[in-house]
Amino acid sequence: MRKKSDSKLRPRKIKKILGSGDNKKPSQSFKLPKGYSLSNLKIFVNNSPWERVDFFSRCRPTDRVYVLRKDTGEIQFGDGIHGARPPTGSNNVRASYTAGGGKAGNVGVGKAISKPQPKSKLKQTAKLKK
Repeated sequence: MRKKSDSKLRPRKIKKILGSGDNKKPSQSFKLPKGYSLSNLKIFVNNSPWERVDFFSRCRPTDRVYVLRKDTGEIQFGDGIHGARPPTGSNNVRASYTAGGGKAGNVGVGKAISKPQPKSKLKQTAKLKK
C-alpha cells in the first residue's frame, strides 16, 4: 500500500510559463521559478526548444539560444545581433524541469555528487613468508 506522502517524494516534471516574448525588445530576460534544476532545465519558445549557451559572442542573429544568469535566476535571450530575439507571442516562453525527490535528493550549493565507485573484485591476500 502506497503512503499518501510517497507522491511528494517522487521527482515530477514541472512546466511553467515564464512570460511573453516581444521581438521588438533586445536581450529580454525572464525570471525562473524557485526550485528549478540546472541539470535538466529546458526552455521553449512557441513550443520549440532553445539551446543554453555560456556567452552570446559567437552566436548568429538567427541562433535560438539563451544564457542562464545563475546569480539572478534569470534566462536572457539574444539582442538580434548575437542570438535571436524570441518571437512575439502571448505566454510563449516556457520552462520545463524536474523537481521533487524530498530532502534526500537535496544537495547544497557548490556540492558535487560523485557516482558510486564499483567494488573491486580482487581479494586481499596475506603475504607469504619465505
